[in-house]
Amino acid sequence: MPLRRSGARLPGLLPLYLLPALCLMWMAGLLIGRASSALWPCLAAAALAGIAACLWRGNRRAVLCVFTLCAGAAAGYLAWHPALPAEGTHEVSGYVAEEVRVSEDGHIRTALRGVTVDGAPMRGGLYWTMYASDADEAQSLAAALTPGQGVRVTARIYHPSGAVNPGGFDFREYLLQQGIRAGLYGGQDTLAAADAGFSPFALAARLRHALTLRLQALLGEEAGSYAATVLIGARHLVPEEDRAAFSRLGISHILSVSGFHVGVLAAAAAALLRRLDMDVFGMQEAHENQVADLGEALPEWTIVDDFDVTTAVAYRSARFDLVKKGVFWLSETPDVPRSLGWGAQNIRPCLWMI
Repeated sequence: MPLRRSGARLPGLLPLYLLPALCLMWMAGLLIGRASSALWPCLAAAALAGIAACLWRGNRRAVLCVFTLCAGAAAGYLAWHPALPAEGTHEVSGYVAEEVRVSEDGHIRTALRGVTVDGAPMRGGLYWTMYASDADEAQSLAAALTPGQGVRVTARIYHPSGAVNPGGFDFREYLLQQGIRAGLYGGQDTLAAADAGFSPFALAARLRHALTLRLQALLGEEAGSYAATVLIGARHLVPEEDRAAFSRLGISHILSVSGFHVGVLAAAAAALLRRLDMDVFGMQEAHENQVADLGEALPEWTIVDDFDVTTAVAYRSARFDLVKKGVFWLSETPDVPRSLGWGAQNIRPCLWMI
């Protein structure tokens, strides 16, 4: 009797080893759908592949991969070519989703979510811009448009355009990456408060706004804005010229890994270390303030650090006593501080303890 290869399977479904291939097919399909100009070829191909998978008893796995590719293409097309309301003047309602930005020239920008257009719900958000006639009007509008506040306005909806020149800034893609599908211009003369209803996202916007104000009160407006950017994801508080400078210096990831990531990660790390009951753990590229915060959260550990090499090691104070410590460098001259070795482009230190 011939033997058949057995392997782990999802309950009643397919071999687990097939999942990576299906994930790759799905991602490739998303890219194809993003670049497609019509939806029907993607849907037709997905339908044919699905029928073939049901009827053909041959290589169904290959057919399943093709079906996943076509389904991904359809999903990519729908995500990057959303149905939009017609351009023109509409009555729009929603809630303010982020802090209002006011430029020196009176340019006011924010985003609306939970949007309805002429009474019909709209998927995604709106990028809302307007111009104030003077500084007093700008401040008045900014005060009225607090995050989480429901508003109703009559203004002009427009469809964002893509990059005009190859490699240029793609405004449409920039908005789509934030879940914003169209733009809204003007309406300051018809602005009125509205009931935002119960929305967890509106509540989150109000909470983020309250935390931002608290940080700015404690640290000052500029430092508080940067703190809010890193801790709670309020990246729009950083001026555009500063964000451009971050990008030129190659450190824009500092702003990208925000949205509660830093605070939540520190709390999660402390909870995980307690749960695992670890005796010793190490930290790479650890900055002094980060080590200090972790030390406050974990008082039962002693942290040995050397900030010249941005590494640290922590051990349980009740279980170990430190006898000796030192640093050497992974190079042909390990005792020479900050020495490079074996064609390395960056230093490679090692902090040791006994």
